[in-house]
Amino acid sequence: MDSKHWLYLANHFESPFKGMVGSAYKLKQACQKLGYQRTPGLRSCETYFP
Repeated sequence: MDSKHWLYLANHFESPFKGMVGSAYKLKQACQKLGYQRTPGLRSCETYFP
């Protein structure tokens, strides 16, 4: 993780994430398993956890 992103997340973790947090791959898996039509928070996860 980029140090700039780490510092931002350490101070503002709840701002970009309203639900699940993790890699985009794992987030998509979880949403599929839960039957979600969309993947909430995908853009933030792609940004902060490449």
